[in-house]
Amino acid sequence: MGVGVAIADRLSGELTVVNVREKALALSTLAFGPGEVTVDCAGIESIDLAGLQLLVALSKSAALAGGVMIFANRNEALTRSLDRAGLVL
Repeated sequence: MGVGVAIADRLSGELTVVNVREKALALSTLAFGPGEVTVDCAGIESIDLAGLQLLVALSKSAALAGGVMIFANRNEALTRSLDRAGLVL
C-alpha cells in the first residue's frame, strides 16, 4: 500500500470481537512503508477492546516500517479509546 492511502472501506461498521478476525484478515495484505497512512474512521460505528487491539497492531506495523498511522474523522468515544491506547496523533 502506498504512502497516504486511506483504508476507510476496510474499517467501517463495527470493530468488535464478533468481526475483528474478519477485519484483520482483510487488512493482512497491507504493505506499510515510510510515510503516512490515513484511516478515515467516520464509518466506525462501534469498537471494543478487540477492535482497539486491531488498531494498535496496525499502528505498530506502520511504525515498524518507518511510517505513521493517522486516525482521521474520529468520534469522541473513539478518540478517547485511541488516546488511552496512546494512538491519538
